[in-house]
Amino acid sequence: GDAIYGSRPWKRAEGTTSDGRDVRFTRGHDWALYAIVLSAAEPGELVLNGLGTLPITRTSLLGANGDVPWRTSADDLVLTLPETASVGPAHAIRIETTP
Repeated sequence: GDAIYGSRPWKRAEGTTSDGRDVRFTRGHDWALYAIVLSAAEPGELVLNGLGTLPITRTSLLGANGDVPWRTSADDLVLTLPETASVGPAHAIRIETTP
């Protein structure tokens, strides 16, 4: 719900992962960026194209406990999703940045 209700489109409304999955971006009322990946969450690396230059401070997978480890690689954001990633038709990642 945080990625949808009360949110608005981010400056770039859509994107893709390195393996071609569609992503939609929203900005929450608290200025957090949400990446909604339109496929089931799979444990392991998830690469969000074009987000590596953001001043990221923290990432988390909505519906899972704890932070998601991340790193940048060139212009991309590389996340390591946990084994406990929820199963469903889509999943949302909260990306906190510095103002």
